[in-house]
Amino acid sequence: MKLLQEFDNQVEGKAFASALLQKGIATHLAGAYSSNYRIATGTTKVGVWIVLDDQFEDAIKLLSNPNHQVQNRLPDTEIEKFKQALEGQLPLLQINNKAKNKILTGIVLLTVVAFALVMVLK
Repeated sequence: MKLLQEFDNQVEGKAFASALLQKGIATHLAGAYSSNYRIATGTTKVGVWIVLDDQFEDAIKLLSNPNHQVQNRLPDTEIEKFKQALEGQLPLLQINNKAKNKILTGIVLLTVVAFALVMVLK
């Protein structure tokens, strides 16, 4: 598995990974969940990884030529499995904004309280 490209947000990363999947390239999206909570997790990038090493050259060629014909294309049944996995990597996109805000507020408050405790106990 090799890192192909990093993105600043999961929407761009997911769109890029999906486009590669459409061409038959097996992809993995790393950091998609964590990047929503950068303050708490420290994750700032979403990485698109090429799962099969023998597809990496095809992925590189697709970056410069979207019409490149992939030599080691996944079978359609496998592409569907990777699409399902990609959809499962962004569960927070399926939660409404109000719930996301409550979760994020809770994480920030816990971080502030922990920092204050550390400062008091010094």
